[in-house]
Amino acid sequence: FGFPIDLTREIAEESGLKINEEEFTALMQEQKTRAREARGNISGWADSSSALLDGVTETAFVGYDADECEAKIVKIIVGDEAEEQISEGEATVIFDKTVFYGEGGGQVGDTGVITADGLTLTVLDTKKTNGIYLHEVRVDGGVVKVGDTVRLAIDKDRRNAIRRNHSACH
Repeated sequence: FGFPIDLTREIAEESGLKINEEEFTALMQEQKTRAREARGNISGWADSSSALLDGVTETAFVGYDADECEAKIVKIIVGDEAEEQISEGEATVIFDKTVFYGEGGGQVGDTGVITADGLTLTVLDTKKTNGIYLHEVRVDGGVVKVGDTVRLAIDKDRRNAIRRNHSACH
């Protein structure tokens, strides 16, 4: 996904050269496979097709237009077990939608807070796999349950600093 193949073809032809598009396609497929395999072990899970993610649909990302949103909890995972609720420790929480950017494309995942009446979670990191956003959280107070509607808010200052640094690299 670096320099565009059509532009490469055009520049090569201007110099009387040809490119091997068949070999390019094969090598690109190998790279996609390597990248998929490297992403596969998120949070210690065997791979993104793990039974822990069975039945979980893609997370709607609304973070391009908002820094906060309300969302419904669809899954809570502690270690390699799904839980209906937690009241302490760290877990991975999946929502129906999110404003938290999941690590990818060379950019780190967002951090921030999740709140509801009597509940505070600190988002330590956000990752994504196959369109499902995984929020690594710490329970700072309260009980969180599957089905709860909560308020998600990114750390705006951190997001803006990351955005500036990421853009400067390009």
